[in-house]
Amino acid sequence: MQLISLMMKRMYWLHDGLQAALEPNGVVPLTRAQVFVIANIAAGETKASAIARNLGVSRQAISQIIGELTDAGIL
Repeated sequence: MQLISLMMKRMYWLHDGLQAALEPNGVVPLTRAQVFVIANIAAGETKASAIARNLGVSRQAISQIIGELTDAGIL
Protein backbone atom coordinates (compact mmCIF):
# COMPACT_ATOMS: atom_id res chain seq x y z
CA MET A 1 0.00 0.00 0.00
CA GLN A 2 2.89 2.35 0.64
CA LEU A 3 4.00 2.17 -3.03
CA ILE A 4 0.54 3.11 -4.26
CA SER A 5 0.42 6.04 -1.86
CA LEU A 6 3.82 7.26 -3.05
CA MET A 7 2.77 6.94 -6.69
CA MET A 8 -0.41 8.93 -6.05
CA LYS A 9 1.57 11.67 -4.32
CA ARG A 10 3.92 11.87 -7.31
CA MET A 11 1.01 12.07 -9.74
CA TYR A 12 -0.52 14.92 -7.74
CA TRP A 13 2.90 16.61 -7.56
CA LEU A 14 3.21 16.45 -11.37
CA HIS A 15 -0.30 17.79 -11.89
CA ASP A 16 0.01 20.60 -9.35
CA GLY A 17 3.46 21.61 -10.59
CA LEU A 18 2.35 21.84 -14.20
CA GLN A 19 -0.75 23.82 -13.22
CA ALA A 20 1.40 26.24 -11.21
CA ALA A 21 3.71 26.74 -14.20
CA LEU A 22 0.90 27.26 -16.71
CA GLU A 23 -1.40 29.50 -14.69
CA PRO A 24 0.85 32.62 -14.67
CA ASN A 25 1.07 32.32 -18.46
CA GLY A 26 -2.69 32.49 -18.90
CA VAL A 27 -3.21 28.82 -19.75
CA VAL A 28 -6.55 27.46 -18.56
CA PRO A 29 -6.39 24.73 -15.92
CA LEU A 30 -5.84 21.23 -17.28
CA THR A 31 -7.46 18.01 -16.17
CA ARG A 32 -5.29 15.27 -14.71
CA ALA A 33 -5.93 13.22 -17.85
CA GLN A 34 -4.62 16.07 -20.01
CA VAL A 35 -1.54 16.39 -17.79
CA PHE A 36 -0.83 12.66 -18.09
CA VAL A 37 -1.14 12.81 -21.87
CA ILE A 38 1.28 15.75 -21.94
CA ALA A 39 3.67 13.82 -19.69
CA ASN A 40 3.60 10.87 -22.09
CA ILE A 41 4.25 13.14 -25.08
CA ALA A 42 7.11 14.81 -23.20
CA ALA A 43 8.53 11.35 -22.53
CA GLY A 44 8.63 10.70 -26.28
CA GLU A 45 5.38 8.83 -26.96
CA THR A 46 4.06 9.82 -30.38
CA LYS A 47 1.20 7.38 -30.95
CA ALA A 48 -2.21 7.69 -29.36
CA SER A 49 -2.37 3.91 -29.03
CA ALA A 50 0.87 3.82 -27.00
CA ILE A 51 -0.31 6.63 -24.72
CA ALA A 52 -3.66 4.85 -24.27
CA ARG A 53 -1.87 1.63 -23.35
CA ASN A 54 0.35 3.48 -20.84
CA LEU A 55 -2.64 5.13 -19.17
CA GLY A 56 -5.01 2.18 -19.40
CA VAL A 57 -7.68 3.97 -21.42
CA SER A 58 -9.02 3.73 -24.95
CA ARG A 59 -7.25 5.21 -27.97
CA GLN A 60 -10.41 7.18 -28.67
CA ALA A 61 -10.21 8.82 -25.24
CA ILE A 62 -6.60 9.83 -25.90
CA SER A 63 -7.50 11.16 -29.34
CA GLN A 64 -10.22 13.29 -27.75
CA ILE A 65 -7.79 14.68 -25.15
CA ILE A 66 -5.19 15.40 -27.83
CA GLY A 67 -7.90 17.24 -29.78
CA GLU A 68 -8.79 19.31 -26.71
CA LEU A 69 -5.13 20.19 -26.12
CA THR A 70 -4.68 21.08 -29.78
CA ASP A 71 -7.80 23.29 -29.82
CA ALA A 72 -6.50 25.06 -26.70
CA GLY A 73 -3.19 25.71 -28.45
CA ILE A 74 -1.20 23.63 -25.97
CA LEU A 75 -0.11 21.02 -28.51
